[in-house]
This record gives sequence, C-alpha cells and structure tokens, in this order.
Amino acid sequence: MALRERQLAQYGTCPQCGAPIEKDFVVCPVCDTQVRNVCPSCHRPLDAHWKVCPYCRTRIQ
Repeated sequence: MALRERQLAQYGTCPQCGAPIEKDFVVCPVCDTQVRNVCPSCHRPLDAHWKVCPYCRTRIQ
C-alpha cells in the first residue's frame, strides 16, 4: 500500500479535487477535470509545455 501511495504521489494530484493522478491520466477519475492535453493524432497524454508529440511526432499547436 505504501509503495502505491509513493507511486501516485510522484505524478501529482488533481487541481480541482486533490485526487491522485497517474502519469497517463487525461482527466481526473473522481471529478472529470482535464489534467493533461492529448495528442490530436495518437491521443496519448502530453505535458503542457511540449511542442511536438514524442510518440508520433505530431506538431502541437
């Protein structure tokens, strides 16, 4: 249980409700707040500062 809590803590929490957010979450599973952008081509989660998708090389506008 403690290992799982440490793993979740490294990815962060939802800015709306504080629920743990995993690295590949796009929306919070508790309150449905969008927590990451999504590549328009491959639909993988993206960090907000990325200019290109590292998975499929699609340029992000």
